[in-house]
Amino acid sequence: MTKWKFPALKIRTRLLLQILIGVACALLLSEFLFRNTDAVFDAVKTLPLFYLDVDALSEQAAAYAKDLDLPDHEIDIDVDNPGAAEAYLPFYELCDPYTGLAFYSEDDGFFRFGFPPRILSDPNSNNYFWRAVDLISLNSTWYAIELISLRSDLYHEEFTVTFRNGDATVFVSNYRVILFGCLWFFTVALLAVILLLGIVLHYINSRIRDILILHEETALMASGDLTHTVPCVGRDEIGELGCGLDSLRIALLENIRQEEAARDANRDLIAALSHDLRTPLTILNGYLEVLNLESTTPAARADYLGRCLQKTAEIKELTDRMFEYALVYEVDETPEFVGLPADFLRQCLLENLDFIRLAGFRTEISSLPDDAVLCGDPTMLKRILNNLFSNILKYGDKGTAISLSASASDGSVRIRLTNAVKPDANASAGSHIGLKSAQKMTALHHGTLQYDRCGKLFAVSLTLPAIAPVSDHLCRQRMIRR
Repeated sequence: MTKWKFPALKIRTRLLLQILIGVACALLLSEFLFRNTDAVFDAVKTLPLFYLDVDALSEQAAAYAKDLDLPDHEIDIDVDNPGAAEAYLPFYELCDPYTGLAFYSEDDGFFRFGFPPRILSDPNSNNYFWRAVDLISLNSTWYAIELISLRSDLYHEEFTVTFRNGDATVFVSNYRVILFGCLWFFTVALLAVILLLGIVLHYINSRIRDILILHEETALMASGDLTHTVPCVGRDEIGELGCGLDSLRIALLENIRQEEAARDANRDLIAALSHDLRTPLTILNGYLEVLNLESTTPAARADYLGRCLQKTAEIKELTDRMFEYALVYEVDETPEFVGLPADFLRQCLLENLDFIRLAGFRTEISSLPDDAVLCGDPTMLKRILNNLFSNILKYGDKGTAISLSASASDGSVRIRLTNAVKPDANASAGSHIGLKSAQKMTALHHGTLQYDRCGKLFAVSLTLPAIAPVSDHLCRQRMIRR
């Protein structure tokens, strides 16, 4: 079953969705809190800010009433200009801005006088806490009051006082619920805003955190550390930036590795070709020394002079290839396959054998191929054989004959070369670059080169395919007749 994934959205779209979600959650929270206003008021009504001590109020009212007469009719008391009703002002002073008193005669039950809560009756006052808030948020405040209006016990109390001429029932209006309503309204609004901002800021903070992560990663990349993977930080533009940075890191790392590999390969190539130059130069020097001998016959002089010209051509070809690869930084050499008859391999072997004979070595030839057709690069094949015989010239013992055998069978040509190592030779101290170069070039020809030293004897086995599988048709078309 395919797992459903949230579609990749842009940052602006995601931020808009976060705002809409935050608004919806804030509205739901506000509605829930307003629906539970009465439960909240039950929990906080005993706090000093909302609590009215009715017992203390009744005791103080009774203390004032015992020295006064209850009016026999309803009177309207003006607090600012009480006139004859000034005697009843102590009852007004008992009331705080949220408390009102109403006096009813117990004889007939009619209203005599009273003082409404100043928070409702004095719109010009600016000394009462939340007065301005009451005026601004009147609808919301009364909405909170209406939710608890069915419970008159929350804001109505009554007690009886005795005047000199009779008893009166005092109704107490405790409008601290208005103060609670204002505070509750702004508390709900604050919680809703905090929830909205919390949702939005949480998303913004997560994006900023991702940006800081990418900043740290770019700092690591700038310091040269390209091995640390840039983490995935989302599916928006910042996430795409992170993926782009990781792709850039991989590309840079790969380019650096390829450049290092190309540099190493180029260095090895130059070293190998430089090594290859030594052999024809040494052979050329040997031919020139022979030519310098007075006992040399004119026929031999002409033969050696031709060989010198051939070696100078080989040196020129090697130097041209070395400079060509040095300029273009080729990682690997690419052989140019052409068809080579058996006589080409025979001449290369005889030429190298002739040279080591001149150097004082004895040779024994078991067999040479006469019908094999090779497919390879002529210059590389010469370099392979030159490296093998140059190794003999450097480490071989002239007291033991060099054994050479070459045969063609089963679609391949096998050459085995055995020599004794001179006692004072320290083969382990060399770099073996000649053998390494020969192995590399043999592998490019789809062949194998193996060498082994057992005691004093050193043996090399070279196997080359008679027909290269990838270039059979091309080799036959470009057959070189020698």
